[in-house]
Amino acid sequence: MVFGSGPLAPWGPILILLSGASYLPQLHRIWVHGNCQGISLGYLLLNLISAPEHFTTGFFILVNHKGGTDLFVETPLTTGDWLNLAQLTLNSFIICLWFPSDNRTGHKLGLLTVYILFTLISIIPFFIDAIDHDFFGPRGSSDRNWAEAFFSGWHMMLMHPIVTILALVALPCQARAIRALPVGNVKALSLLRLLTQGVVFSVVAISWTMRVKFMDLSFRDVIAYGWLTVVSWYQMVGWAAVNNAVFALVQRSLFCLARNWGVVKMADREREPLLGALDYESARLSRRQRQGSSESPSNQRRAKNQQGRYVSPPEQQPVSADVTTTSNYLNKGFKELSPKLRTDAVAPDAPVASFSSKLLRAWSTTPTEEHNYPLPPIYHATNSFSVVFRDFRNTRQGRGHARQLFKYPDRLGEL
Repeated sequence: MVFGSGPLAPWGPILILLSGASYLPQLHRIWVHGNCQGISLGYLLLNLISAPEHFTTGFFILVNHKGGTDLFVETPLTTGDWLNLAQLTLNSFIICLWFPSDNRTGHKLGLLTVYILFTLISIIPFFIDAIDHDFFGPRGSSDRNWAEAFFSGWHMMLMHPIVTILALVALPCQARAIRALPVGNVKALSLLRLLTQGVVFSVVAISWTMRVKFMDLSFRDVIAYGWLTVVSWYQMVGWAAVNNAVFALVQRSLFCLARNWGVVKMADREREPLLGALDYESARLSRRQRQGSSESPSNQRRAKNQQGRYVSPPEQQPVSADVTTTSNYLNKGFKELSPKLRTDAVAPDAPVASFSSKLLRAWSTTPTEEHNYPLPPIYHATNSFSVVFRDFRNTRQGRGHARQLFKYPDRLGEL
């Protein structure tokens, strides 16, 4: 037997240290940010329920250990037995060290209430039993045997499957929080923690299959009994291995989602049309709605998003058409700009230049009376624009002007 019953393997304490160290990147990031933004309350609650359940079962087996029982404890107790309990306790202790999140107070109180109720029916009775050994009756009495059978059956046959399912449900809870994160900013969520825990707890799950003892069955017996053997193994000793494996799978999945989500959103933003075209399209849709004209489903989807970030319908590729329309209507605003800027801003196959984007954002969105679509009121200062871009290419002073334009777009007229 490796790490647990019998001799203590040298890599046993290493797993304990690695399990604890896997939380350090997340705790450091929370400490730096001062909150838990980017971390779902439901994700925390489900993990808070899963970790104490491990501790409760391990504590019950250790306290009520009998000489004939050989799950993951020996007679007498070994160092590996106490390290098994420490492994089960570690998640329950460290995962509670969360800073306040940006959620409403009602959500936090609801989370706290559910966790306290679960603790009262799960952990507190075993603590009372450990303090007062005769709380459920003298050892060996029928009353105590009935109480032990009830609590062990309740947790091993009912609570463990529920906890495993809840650990899987934690994945969509946190995935929804990740999808709400801005591009390039995961806030308090630590990707290093997700990756590290996905690897470490996979090893922990494998180690649990070796650190416990089950019925001495041959391979032929396992085949003969079939799923009954698997279910019995899970209820008696396999719950720790399965739940650790599920936790590792969830963490690896969240890491892949968080890492790829920023890349996908950045690619979507690079494929967006010009901001001027978006403003023109929004104004055109608003004008048509005021006139009572019917809109196609595609334009209706655009109208719903005109208050927020524009979402182009997936079935259309409006970049070239919008760029052409924008070039026609904003010809006065662009006519004095350098050819390089015009190429960067309106090329159909090229992403919007960051310099051009900042310039477009500096323009006012107040529609003119003649066309009822947004035109830059500063297009009369095109001579100043020409000076900025000419100096930007040729002189150090111009590069300084350009840096000021990046940092203070509202001062564009002062340049």
